[in-house]
Amino acid sequence: MERKRVCFPGSLYVLTFYLLMSSEDQILNTLYYFDKNIPESIRNKFPKVRYLNEPISNRWLLAIKSKLTSWFIYKELFGADIYGLDFKWDILRGHKMSYIEDAPLIFDIWETCPMYNAYVRLEHENLLKKHIRRFIFGGYYGYPVATSNMVSDVYTSSLADKDYLQGKKQHIIDLSKEWTRSSLEKKQLILSIFDISPDLLEKMKAKKIVLLTQAFSADHFVTEEEQVDIYRKILSNYNPNDVIIKPHPRDKIDYKKFFPTITCFDKVVAMQFLAILGIKFERVVTVSSSSALSFGLGVQIDWYGYKVHPGILKGEGIRTLEDAKKNYMKAHGKK
Repeated sequence: MERKRVCFPGSLYVLTFYLLMSSEDQILNTLYYFDKNIPESIRNKFPKVRYLNEPISNRWLLAIKSKLTSWFIYKELFGADIYGLDFKWDILRGHKMSYIEDAPLIFDIWETCPMYNAYVRLEHENLLKKHIRRFIFGGYYGYPVATSNMVSDVYTSSLADKDYLQGKKQHIIDLSKEWTRSSLEKKQLILSIFDISPDLLEKMKAKKIVLLTQAFSADHFVTEEEQVDIYRKILSNYNPNDVIIKPHPRDKIDYKKFFPTITCFDKVVAMQFLAILGIKFERVVTVSSSSALSFGLGVQIDWYGYKVHPGILKGEGIRTLEDAKKNYMKAHGKK
């Protein structure tokens, strides 16, 4: 008898990755722990769901709650195979899991962000402090992105050669191949989850240019007005009849309101999945989205970067098109 499966997607990309690597039966029989990062329209497509709307933000209260109540509040985790992201440290404490990448080359991206520096500081603390922290907060706290020793397996789209992943079993998954060899029933199930129809695909294929937005205002880098103004200036360089706007899954701006003459892709789906489905464009326009490389190196990429706003690129991420191309080559085993 197959063990119970639980998935903590945490992002649309992770959910897509899990769906592609799983069988139709596994997809339908998995219990999904969803949060606000997965839209309700998608959450409602699954038969087994728990919604995480944690009102407690204080880490000490979360630690106490998880220590005292997790054994019966989250009893379905016991004896289950757990997949997904490892950020829910309070819920996951005491349970082994398999980590799924949150983006291609996520480990290189993560190493550019402040969270990685915090992890390095924890690693250099003395052993007593580490034991105390682990007793209070569990094995995942301070050790995200598969660095915790509670993570047994790592699922990625390319080999991740990192010291902090040693001892973990790595699984390299070719998402395009997973889609190709999927049964017709599984393909139809995944397309229905993301509400993608043949007509919608044809609508996208008719466009020459795609603008990939990013969640700058949602991440509080700029205001919503500033973000709209950024894209207004960018779009002034193109014929509106040639363009389709593909919002980032966490970008909640209603672009149809601000750009009524431009087609807006209104389904929430990872850009990488659309590329797997055969969508191609002559030109990809972006501020700094590495998803622009989803269509390969042959497509023309207009990468605007810093010049659209002086403070737009903060925290982790890819800063230049050259860096994005280097990562693409690395992910595909090229020099």
